Amino acid sequence: MVDVHNHVLTPEAQEIAAEWYEPAFEPYDLYAGAASARHNREFFGGLVEPMTDPQRRLRDMDAQGVDVQLLSIFVSQYYYWLDSAKGLELSQMQNQHLADLVATNPERFAAAATVPMQDPPSAFARCRSRRTSTGWTSTMPASNPSSRRPRTWTCSSSFIPTASARDAG
Repeated sequence: MVDVHNHVLTPEAQEIAAEWYEPAFEPYDLYAGAASARHNREFFGGLVEPMTDPQRRLRDMDAQGVDVQLLSIFVSQYYYWLDSAKGLELSQMQNQHLADLVATNPERFAAAATVPMQDPPSAFARCRSRRTSTGWTSTMPASNPSSRRPRTWTCSSSFIPTASARDAG
């Protein structure tokens, strides 16, 4: 069985992004009431180990009968609200972290890259570059590349994102 929806947490990226973080940038924080925010904090604590420890992930996969997982970054780590340069830096850090995890067990792990969607030309270039230089064939963008400037993105059949007509110019 192949599980195509699994997230990886990159703690180093979270530490760097924290300097610029504002609750308005993260829908989970912006729209959560006090009870939801408390629940999310408690729930998240239990997710850290499964999203950071490859041996724990393999044990969980075995227990669930999963042969292969497609890994992607954790939903709260897209950081599209950062400036373009910092977004590129963190996406490169996260992709390296994904590659390192895949290298621990390439028969069981595959990964979908992330790209800095706050800068569409750079994102497209990174998709093409990653595809040709590393052999990765998938990119997993979020559906809302910027909390400040929502857009619509899709992935083509070749997994290279294309912008909506509004953003093409």
